[in-house]
Amino acid sequence: MLLSFGAGCGVTSAPIAPEDIGIEAKIRAQRQAEEQRATPEAPSPEEEPEVALPPLRPVGNQ
Repeated sequence: MLLSFGAGCGVTSAPIAPEDIGIEAKIRAQRQAEEQRATPEAPSPEEEPEVALPPLRPVGNQ
């Protein structure tokens, strides 16, 4: 009986803010994505450049 009551209550997740719903929210998200693609990202000084390694070779044959 408790399970049937819980299933009948509907969605049990957190509520969604009205600003995140609708066409305007999608347009806003697309504009932010375009702005991020347009601005070049400078590599951080903590990141090391990737080094190309030679392909792995087998050590021995059996």
